[in-house]
Amino acid sequence: MSINKIRSLESPAADRISSLPCHVLEKILGCLPLRDAIRTSVLSKRWSYKWVVRSELAFDKANVDGGLLKTITYQVLSIHQGPLRKFSFRVPNSDFLPDIGYWIRFLLKKNVQEFSLRFPHQTDFRLPSHLFKYQDLRHLELCSCKFHPPPDFKAFSRLVTLNFRFVTFEPTSFQTFLSSSPLLERVALFSCSTFDSFIVDAPNLKSFEFTGETKSICFINTPLLEEIIMGLFYVDISKSFAVPESQVTLQNIKQLNFTFFKLSQWATYTLHLISNCPNLESLHFMFYEYIVSKDVVERFIHQLRSQGIPHSALKQLKRLHIKLNLFFELEMEFVKNLISKCPLLERLRLRWCTNFDTLEIDAANLKRFEFNVNSKSICFRNAPMLEKVAVCFNARVLTNPSPVCSNLTRFFYYMPVLQALDLCGSVLEYLTMGGVPQSSPTALNNIKSLNISSMSLRNIEEVSGAVYLIASCPKLQELTIECDPVDHIVEPVVQFLRAQSISYGALKLQRVHVSMYIGIEMEMEFMKFILAFAPVLEEIFLWNFAYLLDRPGAQMVDEMKQFRRVSPNMEFIFEEVDVEDRVLREPEVVIEVQ
Repeated sequence: MSINKIRSLESPAADRISSLPCHVLEKILGCLPLRDAIRTSVLSKRWSYKWVVRSELAFDKANVDGGLLKTITYQVLSIHQGPLRKFSFRVPNSDFLPDIGYWIRFLLKKNVQEFSLRFPHQTDFRLPSHLFKYQDLRHLELCSCKFHPPPDFKAFSRLVTLNFRFVTFEPTSFQTFLSSSPLLERVALFSCSTFDSFIVDAPNLKSFEFTGETKSICFINTPLLEEIIMGLFYVDISKSFAVPESQVTLQNIKQLNFTFFKLSQWATYTLHLISNCPNLESLHFMFYEYIVSKDVVERFIHQLRSQGIPHSALKQLKRLHIKLNLFFELEMEFVKNLISKCPLLERLRLRWCTNFDTLEIDAANLKRFEFNVNSKSICFRNAPMLEKVAVCFNARVLTNPSPVCSNLTRFFYYMPVLQALDLCGSVLEYLTMGGVPQSSPTALNNIKSLNISSMSLRNIEEVSGAVYLIASCPKLQELTIECDPVDHIVEPVVQFLRAQSISYGALKLQRVHVSMYIGIEMEMEFMKFILAFAPVLEEIFLWNFAYLLDRPGAQMVDEMKQFRRVSPNMEFIFEEVDVEDRVLREPEVVIEVQ
């Protein structure tokens, strides 16, 4: 309810909000931004000071004038009453440093449980000693400052969550601080001080996130740890292969994430850590690899083949996600080793990969697969549970122009329950190599959704591949196509589309969505094909940027209405998206025609 609406309730009998219990009113005010909560003071005398007992104060607007923000903060703190559960402040500039120290001292008597202080960039601000007297503190968030506790400080006895970004501290004393916080459950450190060796000793810890520089991370007393997220910056390769002997088995780890990660620098440690997580369910890697010496690669591959990752370590793994900018032999060997040892793997994502020569998927429990790579061959040898496949090659596939059998047959070898297929144009071209089989692969029998991105209507192989899939999926209901820009007519494609003929009622399509549609002749012929053989079609949705269109969408819709169509009840929708100075705005024109 708006403030104006509340204000109009002049009759005491009608003012039901003011008569609510105090704790309910406090809850309502707590749901409002601080500015709106203060504005309720003008509603009536009853509301004049209700907000002053608010348990949360957040001064985190980035667009407030610095002088005004300082004045407001002093005024709010001076009249606030009662305990303050949460205090959050985003510091605009260094002019606030003296005031921050005063506010921290003032808040000492407020029993603050959640404290957040964020500076816009790295500063020399050293947190005052009064902060370390906040014995009720449960959540601490700091950004771009210095964390140096006084000598007699041990820990925050009730601290549950710690989130530091660009915070400097003395690593050894910080580790002592962590181990002395008995209730600590979540730790997140991003670009903080460099550790020579980071020993994590936190018996109640459940989630650990670290992005920064260290030569070693060891978990020695973390029996409840469930999630590890690590972004490891550059370290000296010659010193990065040491594995901590005191590393213990991490029985409760369900998720491991490695980002900004160079496998060649952390290979041995990675294998060791994964091997010590027997109940791991989710594993995520992002590699940024550059030139790696041959001896490093050979050493790792030898270790992987001779020792590798034990089957017991990955027996519970269900999700594997790997992103990298270059796929060298080292990473390829690592990925193949991982996949082969995951009997329960349900989701596999390989993205941004290059130089992947061939890939055969043999994963009996796999349900979702995403593959965004350069590859010469991909085949699903054993995927009886696979429901969704998304494959995109980053470049045109260079392969044998006269393969022994159709790539369609190889690709859809055994996927009996496949329901959703997401391909790009280059994959369509790959699938048509070797010709198309006379009988459709049985893997296409249950597909209900087909998405084709970056499809070139100038490429007859891509167009023929799309038509083949559409006609070969008897249960297909939704078709989505993203067209590549086309600037001229390709007559062979036009003639191919005009020659298509399938049995009446073969298509069960209900909805067709085409983006970047400009109405060139190949696109219009494609629409004719769809309209002529889809008797239950309900909607064709087309859209493009207005500045790319040579004629209005309404004119194209009028032309399509003249095409032969077998669906009695369908709707055309053409959406022209207006772009001003190449900045996307809300759609201005939507044409709906029955």
